[in-house]
Amino acid sequence: FDRILFRRIYARSSNLGYKPGFTVAQHLNLACTMPRRLRGPRSKAIAVIAELESTPDESIPHSASLGRFVFRVDHILTPHRLAGLGQAAVALSLLMVVVLTAVRWRGIERDNEWAERYDWNGGKGANTLVGADTVTRTRDSAISGDPAAQLQLGHYFRNGDGVEKDSVEATRLYRAAATSLDEGRAVQSARYWYGQMLVHGDGVEQNSELAAVHLERAATAGHVPAQWLLGELLLHGTGVPANVDAAERWFRTAAEAGYPHAMSSLGDVYEFKRGDITTAVEWYQKAAEQDFAEAQFSLGLLYLAGDKVSPDHAEAARCFTLARANGDPRSAYNLGMMYRLGTGVTRDLPRAVELFHEVATSDVFPDSDRVGSHMNARYWLGHMYEAGEGVPKNLRHAAKWYALAARQGQTDAQFRLGRLYVLGEVDQTMEMDVRLQKGKAWLKKAIKQGSEDAKAFAKELEAAEQRALDKVQQGSGTAD
Repeated sequence: FDRILFRRIYARSSNLGYKPGFTVAQHLNLACTMPRRLRGPRSKAIAVIAELESTPDESIPHSASLGRFVFRVDHILTPHRLAGLGQAAVALSLLMVVVLTAVRWRGIERDNEWAERYDWNGGKGANTLVGADTVTRTRDSAISGDPAAQLQLGHYFRNGDGVEKDSVEATRLYRAAATSLDEGRAVQSARYWYGQMLVHGDGVEQNSELAAVHLERAATAGHVPAQWLLGELLLHGTGVPANVDAAERWFRTAAEAGYPHAMSSLGDVYEFKRGDITTAVEWYQKAAEQDFAEAQFSLGLLYLAGDKVSPDHAEAARCFTLARANGDPRSAYNLGMMYRLGTGVTRDLPRAVELFHEVATSDVFPDSDRVGSHMNARYWLGHMYEAGEGVPKNLRHAAKWYALAARQGQTDAQFRLGRLYVLGEVDQTMEMDVRLQKGKAWLKKAIKQGSEDAKAFAKELEAAEQRALDKVQQGSGTAD
């Protein structure tokens, strides 16, 4: 008699200490935990797993999947079989169920608190809380079908807390919890995180339509971050038809609950969709007071441009400084430009170089809206090294940064890099013809993207080459 196996089956069938939901992974766990002496029943259970794997987890009701499983191994688990074990063994097993149930519910309460913390600050928890024992306990609970544990373990894999970072495994765990038949807080949180992974294609193929389904279920149940993200999908028409009014309602619901992301998004609605700058600034400021970088960046842009509010470059610099401190590279880039030009701050070229370097060396996703700041910072680093602004002039460093920006599609960098190659100011060891062709290739790319400077330089180059050719031909004619 395997007491652990009995405890798991009994707890599931009586819903003691476990949330409903019985997935293929749980069947696999049960099969693997059968004692080796029960080799026949274990092989039958594995056969059931193969049968269930052909059916999506969410389409198998808890009662039906439990019934199918118990039916195939009923010669172990039926009441008359248990009765044969003796009253003492059964009583001891039931006592274990009660004790372990109490421990499990304490763990669920703790995991729910952690899930709340993860949801609120973007999935980054306190790593010092995650030790090997914690991960092991959470993994065991997740395998047993506890949605709160599956959610928490998903966070561990997503952030690399106590385990190797694995977005695919994180998404799988989020999905397992999100498709549970339970409607508790942990399941709503899992629906939000699963939806977020689907929106970004992180660890799973991008599927905004499916994301919207899970997010709407969580949002309707009162999950604040899901309300915000669903509003974003509705605002931009991603996975659902665009609906500004519905987006605004979800943003407002989440904003009134104190969620800074929603406050900032509500500001975007008023600025770009309603044309109400006064109300937009009010919502941006509310989010900025919670150190939300996106809102601080938006305020900085408004005060810098001065076309919708009274221009205040000093205030813009202050907003960008706050947003940079909260990890926004776009604000760091804008600050670099302000220090380079002396706009709103005292002109400081070395400080501008430092800020451009910070942005140029930061990590950025290829499809991120921060790519523009990233490649522009690389271009301006190249420009300042070429001109000797804030740093000693160094054409090799200039070419390096131009090349990095040019490969990202930065037009001015393509022109400047092509110009350096054509003029022979970099890669002196390269043969002249090769260097010239390389320079022309970069000029061609810049021209294709509409660079007037590259077009003018290419015409000058063509004219110079024609003059040189004419001179050679005239020299040849005279010699003949």
